[in-house]
Order: sequence, then C-alpha cells, then structure tokens
Amino acid sequence: MKYVYFYIDEIARDAVVASALKNHLAKHEIKVVYGNRRMIKFFRELNIPFPFDLAVFPNVDLVRSTFRNAESIDFPIVILPTESVSGTHGTSNRLAIHLLGSNYNCGAGDDFLNKISKFCLWGNSHLETINDYSPLVAQRAIVVGHPRYDSLCLKNETRKKSELSSKKKVGLITRFDAINIFDDRSNLESTYYMRKIPGMPLQYFQSENLDVEDIWHNAALDLRIFFNIIDTIDLNAYEVTMRIHPRENRVKWEHLIKNHSLPVKLAPWDQPFAHWLLGQDILIAPPSTTFYDMAMIGKSALSTQNIEPKRANHTSVLTDDFDPILDYFERPHSLTELYGKMSDNKLLDQSPELMKIVNRETGFPECCSSLAKVAKVVSDSLSSTAPKKKFWSRSLFSLAREIDAILFGLLKLARRKEEQSADFPLGKSRRKFIDSLSL
Repeated sequence: MKYVYFYIDEIARDAVVASALKNHLAKHEIKVVYGNRRMIKFFRELNIPFPFDLAVFPNVDLVRSTFRNAESIDFPIVILPTESVSGTHGTSNRLAIHLLGSNYNCGAGDDFLNKISKFCLWGNSHLETINDYSPLVAQRAIVVGHPRYDSLCLKNETRKKSELSSKKKVGLITRFDAINIFDDRSNLESTYYMRKIPGMPLQYFQSENLDVEDIWHNAALDLRIFFNIIDTIDLNAYEVTMRIHPRENRVKWEHLIKNHSLPVKLAPWDQPFAHWLLGQDILIAPPSTTFYDMAMIGKSALSTQNIEPKRANHTSVLTDDFDPILDYFERPHSLTELYGKMSDNKLLDQSPELMKIVNRETGFPECCSSLAKVAKVVSDSLSSTAPKKKFWSRSLFSLAREIDAILFGLLKLARRKEEQSADFPLGKSRRKFIDSLSL
C-alpha cells in the first residue's frame, strides 16, 4: 500500500476534492491521508521526516511553509490549485505568482519550485501563462480541469420537507475578506503590507493607478450595498441566506446577525460551494470568480458592481470587475432594478461565447473527469517509487492529528477558538465528514 498526503487548505473548497480523489485513488490501491495548516508544525517545527509516498498541495508557497528546506523533499509533489481562475485581461503576472509561488524566477533559482513533479492546471489559459513565464515548468504541467466540478464532487443535496417554502431562496455571496479576514490580522498591518512603496516592484493585486485605499473603498462599498439589500428586500417573497467567503471570519457574521436581529441565515461554512449553489433560486454577488461557478451549473446571478457609479473610480485591471465573464450576467444600476430582475428570475443563457471563456479557465465540461486525470498523474508518479516503510511515523502523525483535535475542542469549549476557513482540526469526526462529501 502507498500513501498520499492531501493538504486541505480552505475546507469549504478543498475538502470535497480530497474526498473525491480519495475515492478515485482507492481504485489504484493508494490510500489518501488528510493534512492541513495545523499540521505544518508537525513537519516544520518538530522536523519529523515526511512519512508519505507523495504529497498533493494547492500551491508552491504552502510547500515552502510546510518543510524547512527543499533538500528534505525526496518524494513526488503534485500541485492541484484551490483557486485558479483569472480571466481578467492583463493579470498574467498575478496568475503566474499564484501558480508558481511568490519566489518563482522563470523556473530557476527556486529550490521548492524545482521539487514539484507535476502541476495539474484547471484550464488551457493557465498552461499558456506558465509557458510564457517558464517553459521549463510548463513541461511538468497538465490541464485536468476544475477539480470541484468532477462528477464525484457534485453531490446534489435535495431540500428537506422542513425547508420547503413558497418563498424564493436568495443567496448572497460575500467577498469582504479585506475587512473581515478569518485570522483577525490587524487592519493596520494589512494596510501597511498592501500599500505601494516607491521604488519597489508591484506586488500581488497592486496596480500602477491605484493604491491600498481603493481596495478598502470598494470592499466597504460592496458590504454597504449588501446591508442595503438586507434592509429593504421583501421578506414576504424572499428567504435570504448568506454564503460567507472562505477567507472571512464567519463568527463575526454570526454575532452581527444575532446582535442586530438581521433577517438572514448563514449557509453552513464547511458545505461545498456547488452543493449550496444548487439549492438557491437567485444569487447575488459583487464581482468575483464566483460567476464561473454559476456558468458551470447554469445558474443566473446578479452582480452588484454597477449599483453605485463611484465604484468604478476605484477598480483596476487586476480586480475581477473586468473579467469578461461578467458581460454575460445581469448588472443592475440600482436596487430597484435589482429587485425587478430578481422577480424575473431568468435562466442563464449558456451561449457558446460564454462557455468558451469558461472552458479556457476551468476546462468545463471535460472537468467532470478532472480527478480521474489527477489520480492517473499520482499513480504514474508513484509507479517508479518503492513504498515508504514508515508505519510508526505515519502512526505518530495520526496521533498528533487526534491530540490537536482534542486540544482544539477544549479551546472551543472555553470559547477561545472557533473553526475558521483553513484553521480547523482533523480529528475523526471531521475526517468522517470530509469522506461523506463526495459520491
């Protein structure tokens, strides 16, 4: 038996993929073991030798965070991105940094990047980007499609009788992590790091004509529009559920809704996004790559980006406002127009032009077999290696996972800790939940 370590970063995104890949690899007699950020200290701080035969990570930077040095990596590593869509014109550098890591240097000079055996990319546009920046790395890349839309991941959860209602279900999709980041980092520190510095090269999401205050402006504006919708929506006709972005602090939303008696329910924070989407009648969101999800499952959605004209003064080519996919969705110019379009509730026109954009970024519809391709990559990568005979090291890892879950549970009972985004324990109950997510 060979063992694969699957690094689950954001549980709402990665967990269903880990579950489905586990089912695929079982056919190859390969066992998947789940890991996450909380287990980084097991390998990095305690310097425990890696006891698995192969590792699947969402990006190069998390590989760098997990291991002290590249020399300790004597096993294949496969990169399967958590988030990869970047259809906006002029964002190739941002996508390259996301895929290749923050320290990449055209495929050379980065020891961790050079340790990657295979990049499993979502769409052809990503392969073209990597080839432009590093033809050498592109030789190690393969297009597999969007993994969360593998057929095993699309578990359609039907509504319970108690949930049936004559009201239409409206889903509000947040994207306010700049204001409400899950790890409670200081806004002072965020502004310090997000600002442009004269004489220094532009960093991720920075642009020539805008600075950090523009990001804060639009984040606050988008949030205020959501509050306006909650204040004025017809509650006799609509039932409102809010899906919190994986990088946001959901507990602060819970407190806000409770303290101010807001007429909104929160979607389960760890439920796969596509599972939740399939249960909504109407979807509303600020500009984001969420609209690719709508296109793939055929759901119409409303973008709030044009409700306030002044918002356009603070956008750049590096924001999702200019993603060409938004041209195929309704973008009302006022709340009155938004409510009118909600009552129309038109079906999405999956035109050839729209689906061409989606295909280049996600590999849709071929991505329905995405994880079978990933499983083959993993199996092929393991074919020439002997199984690691490290039973006791793997047992120690499993024990550390359970101890961490117990300690986390004690902190939760003391109200000093809550599961958030990428910060969650991987005890037996959580692993059982992950296993249940896929078909």
